[in-house]
Amino acid sequence: MKLPFQTLAVGTASELKLRAVRRALCTFLKSESAHGIVVCGFEVESGVPDQPLGADQMLQGAKNRARRAREAWRVQEDAREGASVAALGIESGLVPVLGEFFDIPLAAVQAPDGRWGFGMGAGIHVPAALAQEALIPGNELGEVIRRRAHGGEKGPHRFLTGGAVRRENLIEEAVRLALHAAFGPRYRTF
Repeated sequence: MKLPFQTLAVGTASELKLRAVRRALCTFLKSESAHGIVVCGFEVESGVPDQPLGADQMLQGAKNRARRAREAWRVQEDAREGASVAALGIESGLVPVLGEFFDIPLAAVQAPDGRWGFGMGAGIHVPAALAQEALIPGNELGEVIRRRAHGGEKGPHRFLTGGAVRRENLIEEAVRLALHAAFGPRYRTF
């Protein structure tokens, strides 16, 4: 499958997230390489609270990151006129369900023609005490975990599962689903 872009501008500078994006591209393309697609990460703001609450804030944050990554790519010196670029944003957040909280990653990809595709990864249940602390303005779940782990692990997935679940894999899943929603042949029929 050939994708309609040469560059994927991603709204993060996190190497963990960029690795997940590269792996998702390879899996989506059913290839060991990304077929020459360049993945460029940019540190951009989400425009939502540090700890997003609910799918609405997560989706808004992911779309904002994608748009801002595309803008950042356009202003960089080596952005070629007429080059085809897609944009991707990733935003994790706490999603309340019947009084319980789940930490879930959401990815939003915008195709060069403006179409959007979205995907969510699997979520992990977050104990109420951690969720409530994370929702205090200025806090976020990863920092709460770091404090609880005495400066060690930041990832809630790895911390809460004793290393059995890696955040990178859940982000990869969200990105892969967003790629299918934006570029998968079956989605294009709707």
